[in-house]
Amino acid sequence: MVRKIVVVSLILGFFPGLVFGAFENWNYAGRPMALNGCYVALADDVSAILYNPAGISQIERPEIGAFYSRPFWGLKNVNFDTGSLLLALPWFENFTFGLGATLFLEDNFVYHYQENMVAIDVAYGVQEMFQKEGLNLAIGSNLKILALNARAKSGFGNDDAVLEAKTTTKLSMDLGIVLTYKNLRLGIAGQNLIPADFGVVDEEKVPQEIHFGAGYDWRILGKKRVTPLVEFLYKAGESRIGFGTEFEISSILAVQLGIDRDNYSFGISFGKISDIKEESQMDSGEFVSLPLNESWAPRIDLSYVYARNVERQSGSPHIGLIWRF
Repeated sequence: MVRKIVVVSLILGFFPGLVFGAFENWNYAGRPMALNGCYVALADDVSAILYNPAGISQIERPEIGAFYSRPFWGLKNVNFDTGSLLLALPWFENFTFGLGATLFLEDNFVYHYQENMVAIDVAYGVQEMFQKEGLNLAIGSNLKILALNARAKSGFGNDDAVLEAKTTTKLSMDLGIVLTYKNLRLGIAGQNLIPADFGVVDEEKVPQEIHFGAGYDWRILGKKRVTPLVEFLYKAGESRIGFGTEFEISSILAVQLGIDRDNYSFGISFGKISDIKEESQMDSGEFVSLPLNESWAPRIDLSYVYARNVERQSGSPHIGLIWRF
């Protein structure tokens, strides 16, 4: 973590709030990014691999996702890039497998800094035990391979231990639970549960994170869905609470909004958000998932996050494509 803090400081001088440790959550997927990261309770597409590994159990068909973001666009001499590729495959009965890869890259005239993460996800849904009561429960786990590659450019940091070339690979793990009862959604995720030390001079472990989220699917104007979300994060002795809302305007269009003490976010999704939610003929008080008629279902996610405490930047735009097949 010391390394990234020093590198950012060298490039930017000092921006309040713009200090990062190794393997920070950069909101690698567009829809969660638009909800300001309030996704642990929703977690109903391939993006769940990065937020709540249990969430992919809600996927009924294979999904693949590709995402790109430009954090803090507009900052002078800053070239942050993030991207991810994600795949989720329902397999066997009640099992879903996922595979994800992420990249954070900063390459400038001073330094090359790169983080890569590969996640292998397994989720299991135990619907049979509780389905009669309207309760669905899923558990999941990620095994993560974290790799860091950093080096100073020629002429910089030759005598500084912090800026010496470094290539390191570590293992970590996430655990998650998703619980739905009728229209209520609950999610819990523990991230980086196996300590991974990326310190250069002193021990600097990737901090463990505990996320707890809740949401509720409201139905308005007939079949339209509105899902308000709240998420609590505890990390390295500090806590944060964030809020997000998704408005499903139609079966192929949704808008997301998010806010916390540091960020504003919004986004729009074109394409299938989830299986169509309709009113059950047997029980008008609940939503049920109806099968999709399409043989394929692409979706484009566009999102934007603005950090209130970072000056001279134009926010973080993001684009993503999810393909359900």
